[in-house]
Amino acid sequence: MTGLRYSDVQGLRWKDVKRNGKHLQLEFHQQKTDTHERLPLCAEAEALMRGQKHGGEYVFKEDSNQKVNVVIKRWCKNAKIKKPVSFHSARHTFCVLLLTKDVPIYSVQQLMCHSDINTTKVYADLLNKTKFKAVRKMPCILA
Repeated sequence: MTGLRYSDVQGLRWKDVKRNGKHLQLEFHQQKTDTHERLPLCAEAEALMRGQKHGGEYVFKEDSNQKVNVVIKRWCKNAKIKKPVSFHSARHTFCVLLLTKDVPIYSVQQLMCHSDINTTKVYADLLNKTKFKAVRKMPCILA
């Protein structure tokens, strides 16, 4: 629900969850880019955070990316999803969902914490190719 990388989720602490008016946001140090980031949380993420007990310093129990991916693969198998999926797939999905909802690309760049807009444009270009492929599959009724 945030598009965060695993490394940033793993390091997320309760002190990084801040109130900004009526809403929650994450304020954290991003490992990959060595930058300070502020990301608003969607309503569903806020609701899930409200239900959590602050039993420790970290928001999430420390598990390796590999262990988390094993759980995700089990979920996919149970859901009969055959496509390879990983924690990082959620990051890609977050980006594509924002773009399909017509969120401006600059906003998507900020939410993905991409330092270069060209990284975000790759997703937009991919989405456009998918749209063109979809339209070409429409049957021709004029003949």
